[in-house]
Amino acid sequence: MDQEARGKLERQRIKDEAKAEEARRGLLELQVELAAMEST
Repeated sequence: MDQEARGKLERQRIKDEAKAEEARRGLLELQVELAAMEST
């Protein structure tokens, strides 16, 4: 595998991880909001 292809794969992996992290954060915020609603 050449350097360029490896670089592309690596960038894609980083992008995917960032997306997953964003989704996790959104989910956490939702759970916090739900907990706040349930407690009122």
